[in-house]
Amino acid sequence: MQDADMKYLIATFLCLGLILNGGAKAEELTLEQALRSVVENTPSASRIARDLEREYARARNWEVLENPELEVNSTVAERDGDRGMEAELTVPLRPSNFGDRQALARAIRDTASLEERAQLLSLLHDTTRRYLDLWQLQRRTDLLRQNIRFAQETSTTIERAARIGEARVSEAHLFRAEVLRYKEELSELEASMRSEQLAFLHFIGRGVQALSLRDPGVPALPSLRELMETAQQGLHRQILEAQRREAQKRLGVAEADAYLPEISPRLSYNRGYGNDREEIGVGVRLRIPFWDRNEADINRARADMHFLETSIAAYDRVGYEKFLARKHEEVTASFDRFSRYRDLILPEYEKSFDSTQKMLSGGQASVLQLWQVHERLLDVRRKSLSVQAEAFSALLELENLVGHPIAGEVQ
Repeated sequence: MQDADMKYLIATFLCLGLILNGGAKAEELTLEQALRSVVENTPSASRIARDLEREYARARNWEVLENPELEVNSTVAERDGDRGMEAELTVPLRPSNFGDRQALARAIRDTASLEERAQLLSLLHDTTRRYLDLWQLQRRTDLLRQNIRFAQETSTTIERAARIGEARVSEAHLFRAEVLRYKEELSELEASMRSEQLAFLHFIGRGVQALSLRDPGVPALPSLRELMETAQQGLHRQILEAQRREAQKRLGVAEADAYLPEISPRLSYNRGYGNDREEIGVGVRLRIPFWDRNEADINRARADMHFLETSIAAYDRVGYEKFLARKHEEVTASFDRFSRYRDLILPEYEKSFDSTQKMLSGGQASVLQLWQVHERLLDVRRKSLSVQAEAFSALLELENLVGHPIAGEVQ
């Protein structure tokens, strides 16, 4: 083989090795990156933007005037056969065109903007829940791998002790069975994680092959006073109020067109080519609301207003500020609880496990004692994950009540 061929072969294998190593490396993703990706890259976010534009277009249809009508006819006189032309321009104007329809258009835009905020917040919350579920699954898988390594080391120690008579053979069988059970659980968890990871990547619009999620940690919460200043009446009530105003404006449009006629100013022009005769005329055409007085639109708008006013009254009876304060207290307590698990309880169990390992090395503790301490440590780690999920669930409920994201930087 020539040197050139050998160099080409070596270069090919090096490139292949780089590709394989690069493909095996998992991309780390944070919660903030996932939220940004779902807003920028997914059909779900595009659908929200599309719905907003559709509502804006509907508002435009309400406020824009109808197109004028132009009718042009060619005429021939019966007596002398003189040819001529007739033209008539008509501009239909409804009573609601003078302010009512413009007010309705503004109300539609206001409602659409608030509903877009609510839909976007719902999308962000859905992404956060999916991220947390996958993070919990990833963390449980890591814990199980650690448990398998510990169980294998413990099983090897007990088997060695059993051969020299320092441990019972039944204990060796028990730990071997534990290792096999943990491996089976790990196989199921890894299969579930691969499936969930693929679904999550599709949901947020990313195409990486391997993914590793970063711990979302504990976001900083604003004080209740700061929250009250930005919360106002809550997004849900703002939407109800905007919908009520929209229904009120629809009622105004329907009533304005129900009692006054539609006015269509007319401008006519006639010309005879033979005698150079020209005539210009003005007039008006009235469309009188005699049979149809918009009863259907009026009744529909009144029914909507009654429903929305009832909903707003029921919402106000709950006492928004008190409810917000109670929910803020609940979220604060949830994250304080998680912080205690993470910063106080879990480190103490880890210290206990390290101490028991040292005692085992010095002959002051048995393998079974070490195993029991390790199982307690594993339970606390799993409990810490559960407490973290509960804290984030309470946070999302508070954000939904306020109507916008409130969490600060991760602590």
